[in-house]
Amino acid sequence: MLNQKLQQADLSWNQEGTPTSTQFDDVYFSNNNGQQESQYVFLAGNQLSERWQVHSHRHFVIAETGFGTGLNFLNSWQAFDEFKVRQGDQESPLQRLYFISFEKYPLSQSDLQQALQQWPQLQQYAAQLIAKYPYATPGCHRLMFDNGRVVLDLWLGDIHDSLPNMFVPPQGLVDAWFLDGFAPSKNPDMWSPELFSQMARLAKHDATLATFTAAGFVRRGLIDAGFTMAKRKGYGYKREMLVGRFERDTHPLQRDFTERAVTAPYQDVCIIGGGLASASLAFALVNKGVKVHLHCQDHKPAQGASGNRQGALYPLLTPDNATNSHFYCHAFQFSQQQIEAFKAVVDHDFCGVLELAYRDKAIAKRDKVMAAEYPKALVYNTSAKQSEELAGVEIDLPGLCYPDGAWLSPRQLTQALLEDAQKSGLLTLHLNSQIIAFSESKQGVSITDQEQKNYQASAIILANGANILQFEQAAELPLFPVRGQVSHIDTNTVLAPLKRVLCYQGYLTPAHNGQHCIGASYGRNKDDTAFSEAEQQENKQKIVTSFSQQDWPNTVDVSTLKGRVSVRCGTRDNLPFVGKLPNKPAYLTSALNSNKKEVSIPEALSYQHVFAFTALGSRGICTAPLLAELMASELTAEPLPVGLDGLFNLNPNRYWVRSIKKGRPF
Repeated sequence: MLNQKLQQADLSWNQEGTPTSTQFDDVYFSNNNGQQESQYVFLAGNQLSERWQVHSHRHFVIAETGFGTGLNFLNSWQAFDEFKVRQGDQESPLQRLYFISFEKYPLSQSDLQQALQQWPQLQQYAAQLIAKYPYATPGCHRLMFDNGRVVLDLWLGDIHDSLPNMFVPPQGLVDAWFLDGFAPSKNPDMWSPELFSQMARLAKHDATLATFTAAGFVRRGLIDAGFTMAKRKGYGYKREMLVGRFERDTHPLQRDFTERAVTAPYQDVCIIGGGLASASLAFALVNKGVKVHLHCQDHKPAQGASGNRQGALYPLLTPDNATNSHFYCHAFQFSQQQIEAFKAVVDHDFCGVLELAYRDKAIAKRDKVMAAEYPKALVYNTSAKQSEELAGVEIDLPGLCYPDGAWLSPRQLTQALLEDAQKSGLLTLHLNSQIIAFSESKQGVSITDQEQKNYQASAIILANGANILQFEQAAELPLFPVRGQVSHIDTNTVLAPLKRVLCYQGYLTPAHNGQHCIGASYGRNKDDTAFSEAEQQENKQKIVTSFSQQDWPNTVDVSTLKGRVSVRCGTRDNLPFVGKLPNKPAYLTSALNSNKKEVSIPEALSYQHVFAFTALGSRGICTAPLLAELMASELTAEPLPVGLDGLFNLNPNRYWVRSIKKGRPF
């Protein structure tokens, strides 16, 4: 399991203004024009310009062993831009550049900015990197640039932990390796046989490699891992450097229960749904060039839980489960990128969120979060006095502040995503189209609507919340409906000063257009949508109980009976279902015939062209963008922004897999 806390880089600056690592006593780039050295060693060493001209796939993947100041990434981005300009109006299969990099000691944002000031010719790229630079939390951080045409996956943490945690399809993942990092003599722990073996695991057939060093043990280690190595003239005063090429074994790997089933790239997909989940999927798929048909049973989108006026955006931190916390941290920051892209058309406010310690259980959680030492830019502890100053109303409770937390309109975001996707010409929206059945064949999926019209698709994604249970193939999934009612109340002189979203037993948003949102009731296994006066009072009572020492909760007036009822989809572990739809009869058969832990899974245990994308619950605002990017990447055979541990925790088969391995009935 990855640790919560990362140690950031400790820098000094030499006389030339070059950043130097005090941990490794080495410079981040050459004093003698580090940009040109980067271009010579890594871009020219991997023959990127020539290879891009003849590349036959939609994306190209570079992987780098040490991110440092991001210089190699910025050089690659600039070179890719120049390649696209040279292409002009010519049709090129290559549309997207992925850059995967690893960093154990990430620079602070201020140090990164200072380091990159040396390269004014890169400032248009550096400014965007600095603006999106992630929190220093372990795992994969996906940063999207130029509308997703350039993607940086920055894996923070020890590379020896990160590389084994990456999903790799049978054909490999990486087209070109930048074997970079501090000199082997300064950083011997990284330059190891384990690293070289993992590089080979990720490399595609004919993947190339370049590194500034010509050290004999590096050359021999890479040869042992399967690379064919050669020496090349080094940059400047350096006599030699190494380049290499990899020949991949084409034999398929045996995959077990915990791994994702491999998916061939899809050119067209059908989505069932109409809320934020399906809109996020449509947006992500269209941006990767996939043709999408979205079937919404309502007369317009966002008529379910995604139709709320305001929702709170902040990560779910569960220090007892580091994997889940990392996922929510990364999803939170990825959602911020999306909101920034649509800020002109989506009501929102990055006002911050206060999660208040209103009872013993909440106090215990706060203490655990603080003990995990998350970056203060993500979350920090507040005293009762500080909470009150931040909130703008009297609360007298300690808690946690998420300074980048926000509220936003999920209804408007849903609409904005769909409108943007439609501009591409790749999205067809079918309104008043209720899909009642589907069947799978080797070629794809046939679906039937309420008027008995049939549609064909290469794949189908069930993104219709709890309604997924209406389909015969999904009826026994361990999911349940959750009814929730939010209350809309008029502001008043006491509530108007509220500056941040308050989270307690429920949540209370700052006023927008003269009204606050209070959320929400919770009715597990309830799917009726009739408005309830009792739940209206329940929402108010949660405020009164949580802030029992204050008078202002009594001014909350729910008597106008304004509110909204919707139904979400839930799971026992509060994590979504994202992946191939499991076939329960096949799993039952496998359970009878398996030897539990030592078991591999035939592909038949899941439907091959049917995917589940549901149970986002009350955290959909936070998780939908990253989960949609994950599924779109999976369906287009592009790098995944989530590690293997997180993938298993999202897999719809996870409950049945655990039961099989423990020999329990399900």
